[in-house]
Amino acid sequence: VDLDRHGQGQVVTCSGVHKDGSLRVVRNGIGIHEQATVELPGVKGCWSLRTGDDAVSDTYLVVTFIGETRVLAINAEDELDETAFDGFSAEEQTLVTCNVDGGYMLQVTASGARLVDANTGALRATWVPPDGASVSVAAANRTQVLLATTGGTLVSLAAGSAAGDAMDTGEPGVHAVASGSLRVLATVELGHEIACLDCSPLSDPGAQSASLCAVGLWSMEVCVLSLPDLRRVSSAPLAAAEVIPRAVLLCAFEGVSYLLAGLGDGQLFTFAVNDDGALGDGKRLSLGTQPITLRTFRNKNTTHVFAGSDRPTVIYSSNRKLIYSSVNLREVLHMCPFNCDAFPDSLALASEGDLTIGGIDDIQKLHIRSVPLGEQPRRIAHQPASRTFAVLTQAEHPETHEETFFVRLFDEVTFETLCKFRLDPRECDSSIISCVFAEDSAEYYVVGTAFSVPEEVEPSRGRILVLKAEEGRLTLVAEKETKGAVYNLNAFNGKLLAGINSKVQLFKWLARGSG
Repeated sequence: VDLDRHGQGQVVTCSGVHKDGSLRVVRNGIGIHEQATVELPGVKGCWSLRTGDDAVSDTYLVVTFIGETRVLAINAEDELDETAFDGFSAEEQTLVTCNVDGGYMLQVTASGARLVDANTGALRATWVPPDGASVSVAAANRTQVLLATTGGTLVSLAAGSAAGDAMDTGEPGVHAVASGSLRVLATVELGHEIACLDCSPLSDPGAQSASLCAVGLWSMEVCVLSLPDLRRVSSAPLAAAEVIPRAVLLCAFEGVSYLLAGLGDGQLFTFAVNDDGALGDGKRLSLGTQPITLRTFRNKNTTHVFAGSDRPTVIYSSNRKLIYSSVNLREVLHMCPFNCDAFPDSLALASEGDLTIGGIDDIQKLHIRSVPLGEQPRRIAHQPASRTFAVLTQAEHPETHEETFFVRLFDEVTFETLCKFRLDPRECDSSIISCVFAEDSAEYYVVGTAFSVPEEVEPSRGRILVLKAEEGRLTLVAEKETKGAVYNLNAFNGKLLAGINSKVQLFKWLARGSG
């Protein structure tokens, strides 16, 4: 089955015996090994920082909340602890922060941009939006900063050594405190409020600068602009989108460039990007139900994308085809690479209530998830229309050893038991399928059973049960007595083919008249 509708199949098996029975979900996926966890509710973003251009590993982990920013660092006991960092504004939510060439760190908040010394934290330069505007979203790389202010204005800045060392640039909003600079390169009005930005270099996320940037607009479209002049190169609508984009990302897999756009309802759009920045046709799929965040990370010298949501996913490429692999965590809202001495090649992962530092598995590793049942599963069927599994199970009383058989209905995502349909005494289950009958668009579960009588070598009685899964319940729609055990069932040209003892019989579905 393709449970997540990502084009990546999974196998669901009936495993175990008696009370040790379980369902096993086998798939290619990503495992995160938890190395450290701290309770930290309300995280709105996280970034890793180094102490300078030559630093090999990350030193700081910046975590932001509504109206607050904290800087964490690994202490002598290899524990994540809060540390003081003078240059950053601690009383505001950080929109983006990163290392900037020349030994600087950049912090962008709603009030503007701050350039600080990476070693001492001393403030070197600031930029304030003109006319009392505030910054709504921002993006940055090693030499470039993009800032969107309310009203749809987009500003491009050069930062650090790329802007040149000057005591005062003389440009509106820019103030150099000491050696170090922020320089305005271009300003453009896009005509719509800006929802998200990205200026990751397509050649390599760690490269010095980018020639293109991506913009997501409230008008339900994405644009590609050139840098540094902010000239519009191409745009594409987010077809049938009902929620604004919350994250955009420019990335390249196996030499093919893409623009990814994550929406607030868990939908993801992917566009191929040509060498000249033109966007190809968009493809759409669902990763979850919550807003998506997008960040790149490196694993074994290969770039991957982490899509954070209520169903976190790692996106990578194989044979020039995008692959979407689920992560073995229930929820990841924000992620950043965190390669420190204590936790090399790790990721920082923020959920609703926790911040976790974790190592990552091999990308194409086989993962097995176990769902304990307390009963022995015997047969299984999947029904995409109701998004459920139906499982035939056998329970044994611990004292009397009396056997009881059930049809259990499971949610296809959570594997929570929605309903249990009990078979008659001495009736055991033999087969189950999900099918659609001719002249009836509804999808049904069909169960074949047999009545077990000790003195009979071959069962002489059985039943065919037609069940409908609706609103988490199983309803018996029809039943048919058979002269033997229904060992096999198959859909055949809108009819039902049944293997009953040593015979094959064909059944036709007839709608009953009213009353």
